[in-house]
Amino acid sequence: MSIAVAATLHYLAVTPGYQRSVAREIRQCFGTYEEILPGAKMKQCVSLTAAINESLRMAPPTPGCFWRVLMEDTMIDGHLIRRGTEVAVCQYAIHHAAEYFPQPYRFLPERFDPTKASQFPPGATRAFNPFSTGPRSCPARNFAERQISLCLARILWLAECRPCRTDTLPSSVLDGKKYDTPRYVLRDVFTAERDGPVLEFQLRRDIDCPWKSEKVDLSS
Repeated sequence: MSIAVAATLHYLAVTPGYQRSVAREIRQCFGTYEEILPGAKMKQCVSLTAAINESLRMAPPTPGCFWRVLMEDTMIDGHLIRRGTEVAVCQYAIHHAAEYFPQPYRFLPERFDPTKASQFPPGATRAFNPFSTGPRSCPARNFAERQISLCLARILWLAECRPCRTDTLPSSVLDGKKYDTPRYVLRDVFTAERDGPVLEFQLRRDIDCPWKSEKVDLSS
């Protein structure tokens, strides 16, 4: 869950226009901080859910492969794969496949907005599996989604964020390649390792809040 929260904050920090629309949606749904709880109102936050899903697409918490051994000869995409062969689909690779996700290295939450999803290939729904799929899918998916939404809704109700001006992250360039949106960089060690993001938060001025603005490192 921490990777999902950190990645979403990163991508919202580097796309301030979308961050403002998500924050506006949350603040319209919830009049006070204490009201922010899972339930019907949270489900109305379509832009927030879309931002979370797009961040999970771009930075899946388990970016590598879940290997499986075939118990019998199987046809896969027109190819005969023999029994005993280990097969897998790399989550990061399929989440960045252009045939399912046009402009795969660009942060486009509209892909997951029900009112705009028709603009994108229908196969994307099947290709998006950040919690895996089938009998080995994450049993805590519903709990994780509720907690991620709750955490981000409370943060964005209270404050806006931006990349720390004194930090080297994020970068639009990695391994000599330029990306459409500054990437949240992951390292695959079954579950992902990452650095940052290091962000600055500015609390809302229109509410009475005892906390001060401060730099927060969400790498841990």
